[in-house]
Amino acid sequence: MTAGWLKSRIEGAMYGGAIGDALGRPVEGMARNLIEEIYGLREVTDMMPRIKKDKDGNLKEQAQPGQTTDDTHFKNLLCQAILKKGGRVDAEAFAKELTVDDKFAYLVMRMALLKQELLRKNYTANSYAQSYMPVVDTAAHHGGQGLPPANGAVMMISPVGMLYPGQPHEAYLAGYEIACAIQQGYSADMAGVVAAGVAAALTLDARPATVVNTMMEYAPVNAKALLTATLELVDQSADMPAFREAYHDKLLIHFLDPGEVVAAAAAGLLLGDGDFEKSTLNAVNFGRDTDSIATITGALAGALGGISAIPDKWIKAVDDSIKDEPLQSDMAAGVFKALQFELNGAREWADRYTALL
Repeated sequence: MTAGWLKSRIEGAMYGGAIGDALGRPVEGMARNLIEEIYGLREVTDMMPRIKKDKDGNLKEQAQPGQTTDDTHFKNLLCQAILKKGGRVDAEAFAKELTVDDKFAYLVMRMALLKQELLRKNYTANSYAQSYMPVVDTAAHHGGQGLPPANGAVMMISPVGMLYPGQPHEAYLAGYEIACAIQQGYSADMAGVVAAGVAAALTLDARPATVVNTMMEYAPVNAKALLTATLELVDQSADMPAFREAYHDKLLIHFLDPGEVVAAAAAGLLLGDGDFEKSTLNAVNFGRDTDSIATITGALAGALGGISAIPDKWIKAVDDSIKDEPLQSDMAAGVFKALQFELNGAREWADRYTALL
């Protein structure tokens, strides 16, 4: 194993997720005929601006090429929690980075944050003139309780896998617990699955198939069935357009279903054979929740290939479009430093207890 190998792969995963997000943003939720009408193409091949029609039918640019969305924003907040801790974090540490007035907190995410704030404000001991108030639902990992399935957790969880390279089981457990701050049940399960996939990709002998098989291992029963059916369609499809047509005909669920998003992300990776550019564009061209699908595929492909496998022009596009968000290179450096801290701690733990075995 050469020096810098893991650092490159973590940076690749970090930039890969942001680039997938930026590639998917312009065409999120758009039908293919509308993509062709606005952009003059049916398949995305490069970074594009976000263009929409105004009420008069005129085309208006809303975002420059390379600009990311809430997917990367919340991933950055998770990274900031990791940087502050200097290592692995839990749901509580992540929740401390979230605010109810965050402009990126849409739909289910905002519901979780409002619920958490309300509970913590109302159910405090001094509100009831008591020294102790046993209300367990104020814990951060109960924040997503009772909320419907959505993609808020799967889209931002990849940094968790970077802290558990080669340890998908631990990555799954940590990803699930952290995700519970904003979602629970099925959605948190699928976030753990994505974290496990990133962890599996951060090994020397990792391949797209081994990564997807690892994700399958940790998927809940219904999602496992969906992934199995998805892989069958991948085997029968020559390319993404063929797969897309078959999937949309046989397996389509719901725009915000995290199982569908993860299945489509896995298909993009396999159909691109792990090549960063091909795999990530495959994910974008699946359609539907394109930014969330491609941010997962981008993180997985980036973890497999490292930063050198990503086109420089795409890295530059994301860096140049930064507004209020941190650079992905800074986030990657922080996560790598946190991993070093965790590994040093593991050595100390092993030294302390080995003599007792």
